[in-house]
Amino acid sequence: MRKVLLILSCVLVLWGCGAKEKEIEIVANEVYATPVEPTAYQAEVYSALSTLLNEGGSDTEIAKAVATAFATDFYTFQNKKDENDVGGLDFFASDKRSAAKNYITFYYYKNYTPIVNQYGAESLPCVKTVVAAEPVIEQFKDENLDQLFTSYVVRLNLDYEETQIADASLKRETVITLVKYDGVFRVVEIA
Repeated sequence: MRKVLLILSCVLVLWGCGAKEKEIEIVANEVYATPVEPTAYQAEVYSALSTLLNEGGSDTEIAKAVATAFATDFYTFQNKKDENDVGGLDFFASDKRSAAKNYITFYYYKNYTPIVNQYGAESLPCVKTVVAAEPVIEQFKDENLDQLFTSYVVRLNLDYEETQIADASLKRETVITLVKYDGVFRVVEIA
């Protein structure tokens, strides 16, 4: 029996990537946490994901939307408080979030403070658009569970708002691997 989902709309004040603050409506869902202080683009991407979840999109459509929402939150530093405010953690399985946060903080978010110190907070990266390719379906072995799962591998191209950071230092292409655990797509790899 399909559960009737309540679509919640929240009016949020957005601080979107150096733009003037503005109000925008965001569509919530019962699967992924609503982003905290989202940029306008992040709210748009999350709302599109919510609409697919709430209206019953296909696995391929949802996987693409999850990868896009994750990448938008993960690679946008401008709406984060510090290097420990890691974006996208809700897209990992709950038992993997702590390990993911430790890894991400060490390898990605360690750049937060040096950017702020050298260029100012307004130069923190802010994802402007994401273009996602159609997911490729592959087998993924979860080493902890010693089990094979069907995974959705999504290649994404990222574009950022202009800042003082050298364009070449920003991650422009990423590959996100998702596995559906208990009916919910979760990030299992970032490349």
